[in-house]
Amino acid sequence: MKLKLSREFKIGFFGILMIAALYWGVNFLKGTDLFTSSVHYYAAYDQVNGLQPSAAVVIKGYKVGTISDISYDPQRSNNVVVEFAIKSKFKIPKDTKARIFSDGIMGGKSIELELGRSDAYLHEGDTLFSEINKDFLEVAGSEFEFLKQRANDVISEM
Repeated sequence: MKLKLSREFKIGFFGILMIAALYWGVNFLKGTDLFTSSVHYYAAYDQVNGLQPSAAVVIKGYKVGTISDISYDPQRSNNVVVEFAIKSKFKIPKDTKARIFSDGIMGGKSIELELGRSDAYLHEGDTLFSEINKDFLEVAGSEFEFLKQRANDVISEM
């Protein structure tokens, strides 16, 4: 017995397949993985220094998640809230720090998790401690300002 499918059924099935592929493709480009479960955590920063959604979240250089959302509401708080999704197989201790760091020489930003030593672990929706690393250009700029001030002092003494 051979099953005969109508032309309309084939077109409808193909259309549904294309919509599913489009949905998966858009989420893939946003950095969301549909096939692994993830846990969402938050961190609050004074400023995010160019951090972008879908940037990497790393532990010791290994990518364990991505940034889901960045929001700022001045009526609720003066901090910028960063939401990131971490693969559920990674357990995060309660005293972990989420540090913004420069990911490369071009100035891309990412979040590095410095794991704590606590025996208790974070739950879905918890907030991590936050820090910001100064990158090379910020350090060089502050050192240049110091040298400029020192040169002005020497010139004024002469």
